Amino acid sequence: SPSDIVDVATLTGACVVALGNKTAGLFSDESQRSRMLLATLLTQSLRSGESVWPMPITEEHEKAITDCKLADLSSTGNLTRAAGACTAAAFLKQFVEDDVAWAHIDIA
Repeated sequence: SPSDIVDVATLTGACVVALGNKTAGLFSDESQRSRMLLATLLTQSLRSGESVWPMPITEEHEKAITDCKLADLSSTGNLTRAAGACTAAAFLKQFVEDDVAWAHIDIA
């Protein structure tokens, strides 16, 4: 079992709408270990010149994924077009074990 996970993907294209073509969205959960991983990724972003910006995963985003009447989780959420990158990150978060530091970099 891994101690840290950094996934790099695009799921919705919504980060480009929010941040433009040159900045990726950076998501993590609220655990102390994930926050340390996030700080490391932000530092490396500055060193490398690869722009990232911290983005939220709020209770609203998580409920959009978990409040599903047809399945355990909804991969698209129930917020229609709103918060697409955040709900996509909330979906990914559901598959990470609690003791694993996790970050998601949304590249589009």
